[in-house]
Amino acid sequence: MGEAVELRQTLSSSDPEGQREYLDWDLHSLEFYHSEAGNPAAAAIAREKLIELRHVLSTGDAESYRLNLASWSNGFAWHLREFDRPEKGFKHAEESVSIIRAAPSMEDPAVALSLACSLDTAAACLHDLGRWEEALVYSEEAVGLIRELHSRESDNIQYHDHLVDILEMYGKVLGALGRTEAVERLVQEATSLKV
Repeated sequence: MGEAVELRQTLSSSDPEGQREYLDWDLHSLEFYHSEAGNPAAAAIAREKLIELRHVLSTGDAESYRLNLASWSNGFAWHLREFDRPEKGFKHAEESVSIIRAAPSMEDPAVALSLACSLDTAAACLHDLGRWEEALVYSEEAVGLIRELHSRESDNIQYHDHLVDILEMYGKVLGALGRTEAVERLVQEATSLKV
């Protein structure tokens, strides 16, 4: 798999326009392979290279590449947070939020969901950094977005699961700020959703 990526990188240097999209797929496959094989360090390297490539691809007119870049930046941010690098993770999450906010299709529920998830990741990174007041701003917006999506389609399992996860982070942020009554209400809401 690594050899395929190296070959594609060589081809892309001589024919960038014709090979970059294939390199995108190869890097994506390599990242998935290392993730499944239990090699998170190698998966992180492949993901970082993929994000760099998607920066290049997203400079064109293709909104889908920009949204893919946002998704991958958010995923990488979460990955960095898990490796105790929340400061760098926050930068990637913030980049993801900026890309999504600039999307012309903000009315699309899938785009709104991506924004909610990226805001939640940013809040999680800020929480880990002890920047709780800043985290609260991101978390409140994420909760508002996911609640709105869930209220429109309460039987959508994806919205339901994200609502539970985002409420959990919101509760952690509120707890860090000492707002115990608000946390208790959130616990009740999350518990009712898990039934």
